[in-house]
This record gives sequence, C-alpha cells and structure tokens, in this order.
Amino acid sequence: MKMSKFKLVFAVVLICLCVSVSFNVYQYLGTERSPTTFVFTWTQDEKEYRMELTFDTVSTLTGANLSITAKINKDHYYERNSLDILFDKDGDGEFKHGDPAYIFYVDNTMHWGFLDEGWVIGFPKCFPNPSPYHTCTFDKNGYTFKINFPLEQLNLKNDLIYVIYGTFWTSFHFDPEGELFK
Repeated sequence: MKMSKFKLVFAVVLICLCVSVSFNVYQYLGTERSPTTFVFTWTQDEKEYRMELTFDTVSTLTGANLSITAKINKDHYYERNSLDILFDKDGDGEFKHGDPAYIFYVDNTMHWGFLDEGWVIGFPKCFPNPSPYHTCTFDKNGYTFKINFPLEQLNLKNDLIYVIYGTFWTSFHFDPEGELFK
C-alpha cells in the first residue's frame, strides 16, 4: 500500500513539474517583441536606392538571437554584392582600424573581415565559406538578407552597429535605450 501512495505522489509531482515547465517555455517563446526598423536612401549611378534594416531579438529554446532583415532595392544581381556588418564588440563606443566584421554575400556565403583604412571592409584572400548566419534572396524588389546571430556568441557590450552596402555606409545605435543586449 505504501508503494502505491509513493507512486501516486510521484506521478502528481511529475505532472505538476511538466505543466510548469511547459507553461514557462510557452511564456518565454511567446514574449512580445518590438522590432526596430531604420530606412536609408542613397544615390549611386544616378539612381536612388533604399535599404530597410529591421532588428529584433528572438527567443529560442537555447537563448536569444539577434535577427536582422535587410531589404535593398537594387534592380540587378551581382554575386559579389555584400552586406557588411560590424558590431562594437569591445564596447569602447567607436570603430577603429582592425575591428572584426561579417561580410554577407548575396550567394549565401560569407567572409570574416575587418575594418580597413578609408572605412572599407577588408577580407582575407580566400574563397568565402557557406554562411551559418544568413540567407539572401533576390527578386524584382531587390535583395532580402535574413541574418540570425546567437546573442551569446556575439557577446556584445553595446548596440553600436556599422553597416556597409556598396558605396553606402552608416553607423548608428539601433536601440537608443541600450536595452537590446541586457
């Protein structure tokens, strides 16, 4: 008789634990997010182009990702076009020669790069690798880059970002409150 009471208590505790864990996972994954979007325009070859950058943090079962969507209304495809992103990883509030960069090509490959002289991105003289972080599509509206970084892997100290596409570049804080990485 004692063994069956133990089994009953154990089953009730186990059910309560499962319900609690399931509810917490549901709450974690269903947390309301508010993505931040920036729109930039620039002129190149006497045409005006537009880049729309949307930043969002996305909860996953293993942590959180920084999700970036970049839409660029270029009307012709070139396989070496790239979207280059630098984060202020050392947290000093500025970008300097040698800071690391991610170079995302439109063919879904990437290079690890660095900020070089003249505010351009340098990269090693080797073939790019398949990208574990992004996909890019091209259609009549232009390029759409979808990028996901595990926030834990980025290990960012602040939210300063430098973005380059072709001859267009910008540096900005995309979360003025600085709350994205806390």
